[in-house]
Amino acid sequence: MDSHRLHHASVESGHPRMAVDRGSRLIVRTVLWVIAGAVLVGFCLWWVLS
Repeated sequence: MDSHRLHHASVESGHPRMAVDRGSRLIVRTVLWVIAGAVLVGFCLWWVLS
């Protein structure tokens, strides 16, 4: 009985975690792309100005 309740609780809590995980992955991916773009722009400016 307890293992069934634990399994049911883990299944229920798994769905919000998946949604939050997808959202956080998207945010992390976006932040990494923004950082990469800023580094690229900075490198291009350094190359042009030097």
